[in-house]
Amino acid sequence: MKNSDLTFTIDTTDGDYTIVRPGLSICLIYADTANVIGADVAKILEEYIKFIPDGALQTYLSDSGSWKKATQRTFNSVFSNLLDVGEGNYAEFHFGQEPAGNVGDYGAHFKAGPLDDDFFDKEANILHLEFPMEFAEPPAAERLAEFFARLVRIRAPDSGYCGYAFKHLFMTFTNEALEFIARKAMRYTGFDVPEDAIRIWARNRVYNVSWLTVLGPDILAELGGKDKLRQQRTSELAMFDVGEALIIRAADRPIVGDVNRGAADVKGLQKLAEITKPVRIELEMLGPSELDLATRWPMRFDPPGH
Repeated sequence: MKNSDLTFTIDTTDGDYTIVRPGLSICLIYADTANVIGADVAKILEEYIKFIPDGALQTYLSDSGSWKKATQRTFNSVFSNLLDVGEGNYAEFHFGQEPAGNVGDYGAHFKAGPLDDDFFDKEANILHLEFPMEFAEPPAAERLAEFFARLVRIRAPDSGYCGYAFKHLFMTFTNEALEFIARKAMRYTGFDVPEDAIRIWARNRVYNVSWLTVLGPDILAELGGKDKLRQQRTSELAMFDVGEALIIRAADRPIVGDVNRGAADVKGLQKLAEITKPVRIELEMLGPSELDLATRWPMRFDPPGH
């Protein structure tokens, strides 16, 4: 696997922008409203800033839709808003690295609302935290696994996962990024396809299984509880209680799942996909709809014909 094969740079009149970069990502999906989770997301963001190198978050997406240099005032404003999200209100932030408008090694993206849309009755709120490829190697991978568990202890999500990901900017060059990712996703099956729109259908559902997967209490109840899941596990799956949630580890290290090389590292994910199939998300779209990725990608670990 070459990082350059999974990196996408576009040429614009304003210059070149790297809009897709391989790395690792934590995704946490919450069934609670923005005002309920705001304070805990502030704690999680604070933990993330402590965990990554000092000053790693250098840019932010402004209200005007342009990426600008982040200052202490920027962070103070974000934390203040998270700690005081009113009932029925929204909360959102996007942080990245210089140069502005490019995907870096580190990034943080959060989008949350009141979850009161009668039509989108499975809407959830979503948080992404990003890391460089170096975190796939020991001992950094163990540090990342411990950090993931620490975030789950702060607030158990509805579901979530950590592993390889096609990192992109979510709100900038989105169509171009997802078109590129769609061409790679079915080969590198261990990589997440981060997509903001999936939160519309994600409440009490599992969007992805990865190296580390967490299931919250409502999803665990729908699957029959922790004990039933433990009875179904195989030697590839390790399960850990973290409060009301359950973290499932599918391998010692993050999983690439390169089908051109036999994808021998996805055995744990195949079993985990089978276990969580009753609560698998049903998507209406995932990136470029003409590629039918919304149908194929969530089922990529199923046996042929299923």
